[in-house]
Amino acid sequence: MPTQSLFLINSDLVRARATDIAKLVTQAEPNPDARLEALWLRVLSRPITSTERDEANAFLDSLPADKAWIELTHALLASNEFLLRL
Repeated sequence: MPTQSLFLINSDLVRARATDIAKLVTQAEPNPDARLEALWLRVLSRPITSTERDEANAFLDSLPADKAWIELTHALLASNEFLLRL
């Protein structure tokens, strides 16, 4: 399992897909809350919880806007929830 997680974190392919998904979500949804909902549905196939929304917003506020959505998407793609769903 750690090997798979390291692959997801370091893979150029996963990084490129995270970038693609982040661009798709940010272009389709002007509202940040709607973007988060769309991102969670697309990546994890479930709605975002209120706690996750708060944590995601804090994360997004901590990074430059051009990188924040890509990094958040990449984190979701590298998450245990995504990995175990594969």
